[in-house]
Order: sequence, then C-alpha cells, then structure tokens
Amino acid sequence: MNAVQTHDRQAIPNIKDTLAVSSGKGGVGKSTLTANLAVSLAAKGLRVGLLDADIYGPNIPGMLGL
Repeated sequence: MNAVQTHDRQAIPNIKDTLAVSSGKGGVGKSTLTANLAVSLAAKGLRVGLLDADIYGPNIPGMLGL
C-alpha cells in the first residue's frame, strides 16, 4: 500500500486557483490574514471570492464593513 493516498478531485467550474487559510488554534490571525490577502489580490486586479466558514461566527463581514 502506498503511504500517500490520492483522491480524485473535481475542479470548481470557472475557478482557476483556490487558497485555504486554516489553523487548529483560534486567535492566530486567520481572518485578518485572509481579509488582507483578499483585498491585496483584488487591488492587483484579480477577481476574488471569500468564504468565512467560522463555526463560532463570521468575522470577515465586520472586518470589511459589509
């Protein structure tokens, strides 16, 4: 048996790249990093989508004034 297992992954239609920001610990700046990264990429002219999947409550809308 191979130590590394691969899984067939289906691409998201019309999405070229995806980036996930995660950590097993809270309070390390994931939301801050993610918001700044999204704003920076958008400022460079890229189309950006952002999903805040925080189970304790989303912080991104407040950080971006939405």
